[in-house]
Amino acid sequence: MKTTGVKLTLHRWPYGLEVQTSRNGLVLRPRHKARANWAKAFRRSLRPVDDLAATRDLTNEFDRKEWKW
Repeated sequence: MKTTGVKLTLHRWPYGLEVQTSRNGLVLRPRHKARANWAKAFRRSLRPVDDLAATRDLTNEFDRKEWKW
């Protein structure tokens, strides 16, 4: 059986979907379960991180001369 360009394209679909042909058209299914890695991502986001560390030492002329607390 000869493989068509359409089938090759579907098997190389890069968007996190499994694409299959059927008699009625295309069937799209996710390759991974929805929210499969959410628990890991939330645990990682709970670590204390200083988001402003890279900008703390940046100042400008206004900060040095005019800013008053």
